Amino acid sequence: MNNGRQVNGNIPPYFIPRPEFIHQLKILRVPQLSEVRNVLEPALRESFNEANVSVVPCPDLRESPFFLGAPGLNGETTIMEVGGTQFLHPAEPDMSKSWDLRRLIEQFCTTPSSFVIGASRALRTFHSEVATNFIYRRRNGRTNGEVTNNSYFNFMNDNGQCESDLVTNSDRVTCDLYGNFFLCEGSPGDVLKVHAKGRQTDTNFPTIIKEALQESYESSCIGLGGTFVIKNGKVKNMIRRPRFDGVAPNEYIYDTYAPVVAVGTILSKETLTTYHPDYLGPNGEPTRQRLHQLQESDITTEHFHTFTYNGVRAGGHFINDSTPDDIEYEGYFNLAVRLFRVDAPFFRETIL
Repeated sequence: MNNGRQVNGNIPPYFIPRPEFIHQLKILRVPQLSEVRNVLEPALRESFNEANVSVVPCPDLRESPFFLGAPGLNGETTIMEVGGTQFLHPAEPDMSKSWDLRRLIEQFCTTPSSFVIGASRALRTFHSEVATNFIYRRRNGRTNGEVTNNSYFNFMNDNGQCESDLVTNSDRVTCDLYGNFFLCEGSPGDVLKVHAKGRQTDTNFPTIIKEALQESYESSCIGLGGTFVIKNGKVKNMIRRPRFDGVAPNEYIYDTYAPVVAVGTILSKETLTTYHPDYLGPNGEPTRQRLHQLQESDITTEHFHTFTYNGVRAGGHFINDSTPDDIEYEGYFNLAVRLFRVDAPFFRETIL
């Protein structure tokens, strides 16, 4: 069905821009944490001088060195991807591609409160690379709940200097153009602890984890969300210029010294394939008695944004570390149970 080939000899897949709001839901495979630990540790040991992965009770992530909004990464674990990278490319970004994360939480989540971390964009604040970190609490289970926001907006100011602002405004929980988020109740519980020192490959830390998942779970989609801290060394961050003048490079890469905190998501698949709900049987599987309408969109396999808290106002889109001999990572991750794909730039539909 891929690459423009015809299906059943006469019905080709078609690639459709979708102006209306749509979403897909995928139930992810959720192995035991101990099983994932056995997948990740050998891969990391091939890429770092030292590497250990263990299943541990999550430390209180509200404390140093993370300073996140909730203590843990458990409870209705969900990954949500909004928009897409295609929305980043036009010289004049489409300002209508903006989503209120509170409304998405109300639509997709059922828990009284949701802890949200991840990598997002904010066009209205200097084209910021946002390290998202907030809690949304419903009022009596209804809409228009309370937000406790501690997100970092990383941007280039009018003088061409990199800045990072801690934003506590409860209204600044939107996503423009593109974002990847891990949502949960923020409850304590077991998680994967990943520790690695001395990088021996050109591949970055989250990509090594992603590739290990891809190799071991080739036919399944596995999702991880969480945070890691760079305890020693330097990190390459990317931010985008506030204006697109066609002359200066759109992206600016710079180094940030440790400690640096990153938040984001990892997925083992590059495309999300689901069946239209009208074509599912009572057990959730596609029926075999009728034509299937297959829905497919692109998803981002790994996406992390960073921030600092030691007085150095810096952060951005995580690319890699720039001091492989000295680098040291410590991360905490949990498995996501489901994936929501919201308003993909392009959406393929195939009649089988």
